[in-house]
Amino acid sequence: MQALRILLIQAIVFWPVWQWYLARLGDPAEDISVLVALVTAGVFLLWKKSAPRQTPIPLRIPIFLLLLYTITFPLSPPLLRAVIAVITLSYTLNGWRFGDRFQPWLYGLLLLSLPVISPMQFYLSYPVRLIVGKLATILLQVLGFPVVFEGIAFNWGGDHIWLDELCSGIRKLWAGLYFTFALVAFYDLEKKKTVVVTGFSVLAFLMANVLRTALLFYVKADFLAEPWWLHQWGGVIMFLLAAIATVCFAQRVKKE
Repeated sequence: MQALRILLIQAIVFWPVWQWYLARLGDPAEDISVLVALVTAGVFLLWKKSAPRQTPIPLRIPIFLLLLYTITFPLSPPLLRAVIAVITLSYTLNGWRFGDRFQPWLYGLLLLSLPVISPMQFYLSYPVRLIVGKLATILLQVLGFPVVFEGIAFNWGGDHIWLDELCSGIRKLWAGLYFTFALVAFYDLEKKKTVVVTGFSVLAFLMANVLRTALLFYVKADFLAEPWWLHQWGGVIMFLLAAIATVCFAQRVKKE
C-alpha cells in the first residue's frame, strides 16, 4: 500500500509531464514507436515474478528527485523534466514489484518510452555519422580503396559520396537499445551483466551500420549494381545480424 500511495502522489506531482507527453505523441512529426517500449515495460512488469519488500521503500531518493524536479522546473526543458519523472517512477515501481533487486531493464525501457528519437536525431546524427564514416573509411582503406573521409562525405578520386541523415542509424540505435533491454528483462540479467551486454550491443549495432555504409559506398562508387532492395532491406539485414550477435552474447554472459 505504501508504494501505491507514493505512485499516486508522484503521478499527481508529475501531471505537467504527462500532459507534455500526450501532446508530443499527438504531434505527427513525433515517432510514436516509443509506445512499444512503454507497453513492453508494462508487460514485463506484470509478467515477471514479484518479490515484495519486507520493509517500506526508502524515501530518500524519491524525495531528492522530487526536489530536483521542483527546483529545476522553471529552467529545465520538458524532456529533462520527463527524464526525472520517469527515473522517479521507475525507482518506486522497482521497489514495489521487485523489492531490493535492481531491475535495469525497467529504467531503460521507460526512458526509451519517452519521445527521445527526434532529440537523438538532432543531437547525435552528425557525430554518429562522423564516427560511422571514419570507421567505414578505415575498413575501405584496409580493403585497398584510397578513400578519404572529408566532412561527412567519402572523397573517392575527387568525387564526393555523402552520408545523409539516415546513414547515422539513430532509429536503429534506438531499436537496438530497446531490443537489448527487452533481452535483459527476458534473461533476468543483473546490473553488471546488463552493462556488459548493453555495451556489446551498442558496438554491434554501430558496426552493423559501418558495414552497411561501406556496402553503400561500393554501390555509389559504381563497383556494384544497386539491387532494388539494398536501401530498404540492407539496414534491416545488418540489424538482424547485430541482434543475433547480441542474443548469443547475452546467453553466454547469463551462463557465467
